[in-house]
Amino acid sequence: MKKIILSTLLLFLVSVLFVFKIQTKNELTLQEKHAYFLKNSPFKDTKHLNKKQRKALGIPPNKYNEYEWEVSMDPSIGRPIPENLIEIQKEINSGKFQMPSTTRSVPGDAANFWIERGPNNVGGRTKAIMFDPNDTTNETVFAGGVSGGLWKNSKISDPNSAWQMVSISSNLTISSITYDPLNHNIFYLGTGESYTYGDGIGDGVWKSEDKGATWTH
Repeated sequence: MKKIILSTLLLFLVSVLFVFKIQTKNELTLQEKHAYFLKNSPFKDTKHLNKKQRKALGIPPNKYNEYEWEVSMDPSIGRPIPENLIEIQKEINSGKFQMPSTTRSVPGDAANFWIERGPNNVGGRTKAIMFDPNDTTNETVFAGGVSGGLWKNSKISDPNSAWQMVSISSNLTISSITYDPLNHNIFYLGTGESYTYGDGIGDGVWKSEDKGATWTH
């Protein structure tokens, strides 16, 4: 009988301590929550390993990924929320979310009152480039930027020929471009990057059936 009473009392005390711990955690400030999540990061045991140690464990050698995960986490839930970027992008494209005109513009937009001062000989993070298979003169080139947008130059051999933005989301992260070898009217865009988390969030594959004039998701 005494054992039953002691066991019941012990269980009651453990329950009280558990509830108290949960309540205390819920009452933490945002700064305290952030400190807690950083201290208990899933990468706390790996981010200090050198390349040799990481290779032995089969872990990618680039520690940037783990650092980026920690510095871009939402302090209230303890992880990054890249899925929100895709939803925001959809809202902007749908027209439901109106941004000020000054923030919608990017270099190359007709409505942008900023004047590019250079340098103008740097392509930036241009990871996708393709000669238009429909141009037998090899003068038309498409280029996709990781920082956003698809661009076209119709006279690539002319150093004074300007790049024009193609009618697709200007903040789309483009990492690859190709065409259908059986139908040169059809182009495909691949978006996003594998190992940069919030820096290069993709939005799937895009397709054009009119030689790159218009695109669908």
